[in-house]
Amino acid sequence: MNVRPGDVAAVEFAGARETKRRPVIVVSSAVYHEHRPDIIVGVLTSRVDAATCPTDYVLKDWAEAGLTRQSAFRAYLNTYQLRLPELLGTSPAATGRKSKLDSR
Repeated sequence: MNVRPGDVAAVEFAGARETKRRPVIVVSSAVYHEHRPDIIVGVLTSRVDAATCPTDYVLKDWAEAGLTRQSAFRAYLNTYQLRLPELLGTSPAATGRKSKLDSR
């Protein structure tokens, strides 16, 4: 499977308090993937009310990205081998494509 920036997957994510299955988004670039054996992902949360940090971002295209609930990106990063066990979808905003849901 080719992993692309903006891919959304469910992985076992090691957090500050526990490891649990969470949705993540690939933030590493295609150039990075060509030269490295890993990918960099950022955690997604459905607790959008808690996404108040300047580095948090509420996704506009969460449903199109394969998520079942409105979600936000949190700048909490981790690395994984260059494969994703459970691909949910791809975020159009992260890939530079215009989302069907984006009215801009």
